Amino acid sequence: MLTGLLSAFLCTSVSLAAITREELGEVVHALGSAYAFELAARDETLAVNSPLAGLDWFAYPAVHASYSTYEARDPRTGANRRHHELSFMGGMAALPEMTREGAALILCHEMGHGLGGAPYKSDGTRFPLSVEGQADDYATRVCLPRVLPLLPPTHEPRFEARCAQPLCARSFEAMESLRALLRHAWGARGETDWESPDPAVVVTIETRPDYYPSAQCRLDTLVNGALELERPACWFARG
Repeated sequence: MLTGLLSAFLCTSVSLAAITREELGEVVHALGSAYAFELAARDETLAVNSPLAGLDWFAYPAVHASYSTYEARDPRTGANRRHHELSFMGGMAALPEMTREGAALILCHEMGHGLGGAPYKSDGTRFPLSVEGQADDYATRVCLPRVLPLLPPTHEPRFEARCAQPLCARSFEAMESLRALLRHAWGARGETDWESPDPAVVVTIETRPDYYPSAQCRLDTLVNGALELERPACWFARG
């Protein structure tokens, strides 16, 4: 019997695609290539949008992405093997502001739940999931720098003043897709500002499985990860 853990990004519904099926395929291929060696060394597997009878992931209108993990017996060796499963549904691709960079960021966030490390959600499961803030930090600090070089290059001059390296500027371009996603899902609560960091200072890290930092705190975390700065105090307690 398989047991799994699931962490979902957001779930609402839209129509019309802003990135194509082929572009999403490029992102999925880049993610797999970026993690092929690491996962092979750990004897683990990664799949995105695994085939399910009667379901076309790209045509499904939910604005939803998720991560799950489970362990299953490998018929070749008889040993248990860990599997990482990601989903990225068509509603995500349909957001008008969605780009390949944005899709990569969202999938990197989902990877961060499985590979991002502590702090973990307090769900008491065998494979603990990194909290949302840690998954965001991992996405721009670790995962995007691996994945973006494997995607077709883009040039986004409006972000060059924030970081001189083209790869870093592309990470900021990816964040624009996430900003749009948060506005779509959370309305007024999802508004964010590049120039107005969340002033909150926490004294403990919230580990409830259903907890999400504020939209602004999430943007701050992504920015700090891209710039290799400390995790922000709006969710990460120091000392």
